[in-house]
Amino acid sequence: KFPALAEARLMLASAQRSRGNLDDALAVYLSLARDYPTNPQPVLYAGLIQRQQKKPDAARVSFEKALQIRPGFLPALGQLLDLDIAERKFDAAQHRIQAEMDKDPKAPVPLMLLAQLQLAQTNQAQAEATMLKTLELNPDYLPAQVELAKLYVATQRDKEALERLQTVVSKDTNDILSWMRIAIIHTEATNYTAARDVYEKILTLNPRYAPAVNNLA
Repeated sequence: KFPALAEARLMLASAQRSRGNLDDALAVYLSLARDYPTNPQPVLYAGLIQRQQKKPDAARVSFEKALQIRPGFLPALGQLLDLDIAERKFDAAQHRIQAEMDKDPKAPVPLMLLAQLQLAQTNQAQAEATMLKTLELNPDYLPAQVELAKLYVATQRDKEALERLQTVVSKDTNDILSWMRIAIIHTEATNYTAARDVYEKILTLNPRYAPAVNNLA
């Protein structure tokens, strides 16, 4: 009845994607991109489908087009960074990130993309410094706290990881993944009483959360 209704078409594409009908979903996104040429979102979604179809070249074209429509569109920038890293095009990735940082040196997302690139290059010390700089400039930016905690867990710096994760859950008490990381650190340190308390906390947030149920058992 309403063929131009964008919301319905987005829902249709999402349904097709969830059923594995990727070509059909892609066709909907491409039609939306034609009908709404100033909106980068349908082009971004098309690129995501193309990545899922193992078509990185086509996906790159879509993400580049999204950036042409809206320069600095961070979701498309992040996808291009993922492709650059997968193809080991580190110089290109660095150039993309630097261009965004030049626009706003304090913006947290480009800084975290830089840390992601540094980790891909196994420059853990540089990545840590970048994350710490992000938090220095943006103390309330929780994704940086989470990523820094994950780095500390990977490098077996559990005390520092716990400090970061406690900061996260103190500001977002519903962050189940961070609570799980805390519980796992306690479990691996054989601090079972503390781990049990955290698992029980998780189950108050989501009584059916299987990983917490299994680990508590």
